[in-house]
Amino acid sequence: MKKILIPTLLLLLLITGCGDENKKEINQVLDKREKAFTSKDVELYKSLVADNYNNTEEGKTVKKEDIIKRFKMNTSPFDSIDMKHSERVVEIKGDHATTVQKTSAKLKINDESATYELREIIGFTLENKVWKISKESKFDLFRGFVFGTRG
Repeated sequence: MKKILIPTLLLLLLITGCGDENKKEINQVLDKREKAFTSKDVELYKSLVADNYNNTEEGKTVKKEDIIKRFKMNTSPFDSIDMKHSERVVEIKGDHATTVQKTSAKLKINDESATYELREIIGFTLENKVWKISKESKFDLFRGFVFGTRG
């Protein structure tokens, strides 16, 4: 009995330990993503996106260069962006993961500001032993910005 119990417990510890480490790494990628948005750092954001990024949205193929262009369009109009997340859940299945989180973005152009809140779903893939964004949230910060309000 002991011969079976000890290896089984060790295996369970190894499996859950790896899951925790993967979740930690994905959370670090998400925190860097948040930093990229708030600092409008295109190079940082680009480093977080999978090289083989390839998704279909509304019948159109979206590649890494398209998602980088979307990042620039989402960040360049604003003087400042302050993003925060809450209720983040990470689900890992092999070398793919999905994260669901609530995101709040406080956006400012000149004297106008607004807060944009949304639920994001972001996909990840393990690329060369590093977690990378493989499916970006479909949010559009500029569409969420309402001129003439004070936030």
